[in-house]
Amino acid sequence: MLKYFIIIGLACFGVGCNSNDNVEYCPDIEPNQLSTKSLWQQFNVTVPISPISENLIGIACHNCYANQSIDILDSHLRIELAIQSQVNAIELDVVFPDENYSQPMVSHDLTSSYVPLIDVLNNALLQQSRTMIFIELKGKIVKEQYIRDVLDVLKHYETSSPQYDYLNPNRFVAIRSFEHDTTLVTARKVITEVEYLGVQPFIKLSRLHYVKKLKTLKAEVEQAYECGMSMVEFDYRIGSNDIKALNSYAETMGMAVNVFTLDESNYREAIQELKDEVDVITVTDTLNSENNSLFERLRLLISE
Repeated sequence: MLKYFIIIGLACFGVGCNSNDNVEYCPDIEPNQLSTKSLWQQFNVTVPISPISENLIGIACHNCYANQSIDILDSHLRIELAIQSQVNAIELDVVFPDENYSQPMVSHDLTSSYVPLIDVLNNALLQQSRTMIFIELKGKIVKEQYIRDVLDVLKHYETSSPQYDYLNPNRFVAIRSFEHDTTLVTARKVITEVEYLGVQPFIKLSRLHYVKKLKTLKAEVEQAYECGMSMVEFDYRIGSNDIKALNSYAETMGMAVNVFTLDESNYREAIQELKDEVDVITVTDTLNSENNSLFERLRLLISE
C-alpha cells in the first residue's frame, strides 16, 4: 500500500517530548509536511515489492558489523556480503565511550570491542552503493557535540561539493534511538544548525519502541509524530495484529514503519503477515558467503 513519508519541518528545538496525557508533546514544532511519495519512492530506490498490494518493503541488515572484532576488515566483509545480497539498509550501532572520548565508535555496547565509525564507512563498495545507513545511537545523549561528530563523519565522505556519499537526493541516513526524550531531542536540535541545513533533508529521525501494550504504543506513535519523527520501529514480539494496527495508525500520520528483528526462526510467518503492510524489516543473517543468504530468501518470499 502507498505510504506517505514525512519531510521534517521544525521550528524550535529546545523543548523535549512530554508523555503526560492531554498535553501537546512538542508544542514548538511546526506540523510536518507530507510527501505524496513513499519512503523508498522519495529516494528512487529499488526494493522488493509485494505483488498483490504493490507495497515497497526494504530489507535492513541488523548489526551489520563485526561486533567482537577490532579489525575493521571484518566489519567491511560483513557489510560487503550484505550489499552483495542486495540489502537496502546497513544498520550500525554507535556508542560514545566516556573515558578518553575522541570520536563515535561502532559497537553494540561499551563492553564490546569497537571501531571508529569513520573507518567503518570508509568502504568503497558501501560508498558507491545505494544502500541506506541506519544508525542507532546507544544511550541517553544530551551532549550535542556527540551528534555533531556523527554528522561530521557522514559529511566526511564527499563525492563532489556539495554532494556527499551518504547524504544526497538518492540516499538517506536514519538516526534512531529508544531514548526519545534525550537522544532524539538532541539530534533534532543539532540537525537544524546552519552547518547541517544542507543535509537535513537526507536525515530521517526514527523512534524505536519497546514491547508494550497496544494502547501505550499508539500514544507513543502520536508522540513521535508530534515530535517530528519520520519513522517508528516496532519489535516483532509485539505481535503481528498489533503491528498492523500500529502501522495503519502511523500511516495516517505519514510515518514509515520498521519491524525488528527477523531471523531464521520467524521470517516466514512474519513476511506472510506483514509484507503488505510495513516499509522496512530488519533482519539478522549469518552472512555465510557459501550459503544462500536469508536476505536473498526474504526477497523471493516477498515477491511471491
